[in-house]
Amino acid sequence: MSTNTKKLPVPENVTLRWELWPGIGIKELIMIGIATGIASAIAVLFCRFSSWKLANLAAVVGVVTAAGFCAGLFTKMDNNLSAFDYVKNRIAYSREQQTFWYCKKEEVIKCVQHVQEENH
Repeated sequence: MSTNTKKLPVPENVTLRWELWPGIGIKELIMIGIATGIASAIAVLFCRFSSWKLANLAAVVGVVTAAGFCAGLFTKMDNNLSAFDYVKNRIAYSREQQTFWYCKKEEVIKCVQHVQEENH
């Protein structure tokens, strides 16, 4: 008994993975969590050693801003790439490209007076 399995074509904008929100799956949640954790640790240290009255409020605003920025940075867009992926791809592409350094040489054109000689 043989089973014929045919693969169905899936459009690029349809993801086959679990997502909490469109564009945010497990991998993105982990990256956002790590970045937010680092921001939280910095905020705790700031609150611990700061004598400023509004240090707690500034720390909370900083952590929420960092979490929002990371969510925007790591969220997959229409073509299943995030802004972070675009930056990684651009850096990899620039490393692959060959660089040519051109030197411009000064060129001096001497005018020969053949035209005046022909007219005489």
